[in-house]
Amino acid sequence: MTGGSIFASYLLQGYANAYDDVDVADYVNAVARTSFDEVVGRCLAEPSVLVSAIGSVTLGDEVLSKDLASGPLLDRLTENVPTLPIEAPLQLAQGEADSLVVPAVQADYLAARCDAGQPIDDRTYPGLDHVPLVETGSPLLPDLFEWTQARFDGASFEPTCGG
Repeated sequence: MTGGSIFASYLLQGYANAYDDVDVADYVNAVARTSFDEVVGRCLAEPSVLVSAIGSVTLGDEVLSKDLASGPLLDRLTENVPTLPIEAPLQLAQGEADSLVVPAVQADYLAARCDAGQPIDDRTYPGLDHVPLVETGSPLLPDLFEWTQARFDGASFEPTCGG
C-alpha cells in the first residue's frame, strides 16, 4: 500500500461511515479486506500503520476492486467539492511534485474557482511533494505565516486570480 493508498483507504472508510450509500465492500477486494481494516483502524500518526501498510504491499494493486472515482463514492466526493464563494481571503499552495494531490487536478480546481470569481492567492512550489510542502524548511511556511499575519494586521488581499 502506497502513501496514496493509505490516504485513499481513510477517505473511503470515512465516506462509508458518513454515507449509507457508500459501502467499502463495493470498492475493496475481499482478499484485501483484513489489510484494509487494519490500516483504517489505526491512527495515521502511529508507527503501526506502517506495519499494516507493509503487510499489504504483497497485495499490490489488488486492494481496490474498482476505481474510487465511480459509483456512490464519486457522487459524494463531487457533492463535497467546495464551490460556493468563500468570504475570507484564500491562499492555495501546491507542491509542483505532489504525487497525492496531482498538480493538474489542483490546477483544474483553481481555474474553476477563479472563473467563478473566487479571489485566490495561488502559489506553487517547484520540486516539493505533498508532505515536504508542509515540513520544516519548506519555503511555504514563512510565506504562509507572513501572508496570515498580514491578514490579521488588516493588510489588503491581493489575489492572483478571481475577484
